[in-house]
Amino acid sequence: PRGLDSGISLPFPGLSLRFDPASQRLKLIEVCDPRRLVLSYSGKEFSSPARGAVFEQVYHMFGPSHGQYDRRKRAYLLTYPGLTMVFAVPEQHEDAFLSRQPLDLTSAMTYPDGSHPQLSNVCVFQGTDLDSPQPPENGEGSPPHYNQPVRVVPSRGLVLTQQGIEVSFGDSCQDVLSELGPPGDVYFKAEDKMKIHDPASVGTVGGDYLYNYFAHGLDVLFDANTHSVKKFVIHTNLPGHYDFNCYARCNFSISLATLEGVEAQTSRATGALRYGVGTLGTSPSRDLSGSVVDQQ
Repeated sequence: PRGLDSGISLPFPGLSLRFDPASQRLKLIEVCDPRRLVLSYSGKEFSSPARGAVFEQVYHMFGPSHGQYDRRKRAYLLTYPGLTMVFAVPEQHEDAFLSRQPLDLTSAMTYPDGSHPQLSNVCVFQGTDLDSPQPPENGEGSPPHYNQPVRVVPSRGLVLTQQGIEVSFGDSCQDVLSELGPPGDVYFKAEDKMKIHDPASVGTVGGDYLYNYFAHGLDVLFDANTHSVKKFVIHTNLPGHYDFNCYARCNFSISLATLEGVEAQTSRATGALRYGVGTLGTSPSRDLSGSVVDQQ
């Protein structure tokens, strides 16, 4: 499911929004009920709650274009660049419509009883094909370096490829600040009341703390004693997760060499690291909605 589009349905205005699973950018807007909204083109209104749009009106306003009949949807699709007008064919007129040669509304813009095809859906998208809309490229309106590839290097750290930034285990607070800038927030972990039982904790002051970089989709954990990087937390901004929309999606990838029969595959911000254990013949999955990258 993490490889599928995400969708938001807004029943009151009659809108359906589809988002790309990798970049989480809007790629398709569908007006499911044009009669609920006022729609206009070049300053001219063509559909409103008081008066719905018919095929002839839309065709003359937007100009000639090609269309096709979708038998599965039982609708005629009139297509323009980045725009598709959908005209549902009533069941009682379907046989008469299918008998037309060519199968086209432009040849006769009314049904046998004189009624006009009504506009039932409007789809606005990026590209030329409604079946495969593409999210827009990063540009105006996008945060700087949005969705940039982040390479996870085990036992070393992270590399933000577009900016040429590398943050490594053992880096000081000053190193991280000079590379990533000031964090959006700083979180101090609660003091562990059980650390008295850990001899290694003798002499430590306070608790570890996190730099939260929401725009990069990652957190950097510092050791309370040495003030050096000891852990990274990378976020996929998975819809439905507790932290959804707190962080931008980190477009990370992890590459591991084949070690002792464990074959690792690269996962690009899909929310799961897939790996197979050859000796056991199993292929488990791990949820990386809040992935932790340790030095070990």
